[in-house]
Amino acid sequence: MLQPKGRRSSLEIIADILRLLRLGRTGKTEITYVSKISREQATRYLQTLIETGLIEEAGEEMGMPGYRITQKGLTLLSMIENLHEMLPPDGKINILSYSKIEGINIGRVLVTGGIAQLSREKPEFAAFVQSSLDRYRRGDWGEMSDQDKLLNEQSLEKNLRLFASYESGIFPEIWIATKPDRSYTTVTFPDEYASTIPLEEYRQSHVESSKTGEAGPQG
Repeated sequence: MLQPKGRRSSLEIIADILRLLRLGRTGKTEITYVSKISREQATRYLQTLIETGLIEEAGEEMGMPGYRITQKGLTLLSMIENLHEMLPPDGKINILSYSKIEGINIGRVLVTGGIAQLSREKPEFAAFVQSSLDRYRRGDWGEMSDQDKLLNEQSLEKNLRLFASYESGIFPEIWIATKPDRSYTTVTFPDEYASTIPLEEYRQSHVESSKTGEAGPQG
């Protein structure tokens, strides 16, 4: 049964919260504002998501408890977004038709050792990585040729590999690529692209920066 226009189901609200937390550790105030729910609703949803293991507490954010998404939460969000991509576009069956936080499904975000290290050392670089990821989720392919941008648009429709590059003018260029099945996305330096350096969750480098009191990327 379809929801009345302008109203969202509990699943849609949960997906919005998980999308926001996928961008990084976030406090209840931002979750309430961005997800367009009341503080009472936010309290109930957050408690449920913690109890089900989809999110976890992550210290304080502006003097209030902060939250971050877990691997279980990332898996569920990926499943929801993959389902969204497979559903017909005519609106007859579209569980996320009224979602407030839209974006391309990029799965888990993994980074190479070089990206993680510089993110911990330089908050400005961490912010650049985060802003590049935000652009990438919106379909802004950065410093790519028109032909390569068109190729990405076609790849979106056919569930093929996505690739983009971003430059800051201060820090080294970074490359972002997403697997065809949208299970995960990697962020690398060009000279690390074929590296065997183990990948790690991007949110871990964000947390490490936060523990030192530095300003990490904002979601």
